Amino acid sequence: MEWQTFGHRAVIAGRVTQQGTGKPLAGARVQVADGPDALCSADGFYRFLNLKPGQYTLTASIPGMGSRYGTTSTPVTLADDGQGKAVLQTVDLELPATTIQGKVKNQSDQAVKLAEVRVQGSGESAWSDAQGNYVLRGVEAGSRRIAVSARGFQKVSETVTLGQPGAVATRDVTLSP
Repeated sequence: MEWQTFGHRAVIAGRVTQQGTGKPLAGARVQVADGPDALCSADGFYRFLNLKPGQYTLTASIPGMGSRYGTTSTPVTLADDGQGKAVLQTVDLELPATTIQGKVKNQSDQAVKLAEVRVQGSGESAWSDAQGNYVLRGVEAGSRRIAVSARGFQKVSETVTLGQPGAVATRDVTLSP
């Protein structure tokens, strides 16, 4: 019996991560326009095998996360090597997280470090850094209420509106003693 080796004609492979952090997004969906789709593994990797040479558009989303992430699309060109060997095109995709960010400061316009910023009614929270900056990624889009507290200051609550998945809203907060 003689063994035959079969190769793939063309392959698109890559990884889907959270924009700005590089965190892999397990369960993200990558779709070829008018073609197949693939779900990402736990480490964010996906692949498409045996594609014909030509122009493709890849679209990535993460439907299992509601409106916590936007989508992204990118064009891809697969070439034919003319010798029947597999052509690999690596395409990494970044999904924009729906984000609330800003700075926590005191009435003298100085940074307040280690202030807790919490989305009310959910488990999302972040701490301000030494410059007073905070970032909450992966928040549901819509109208959200944040509560900001720090030792020695009065708690403040404010409403932030995130118009669509993947939107970024900046909300600076001033705390009073």
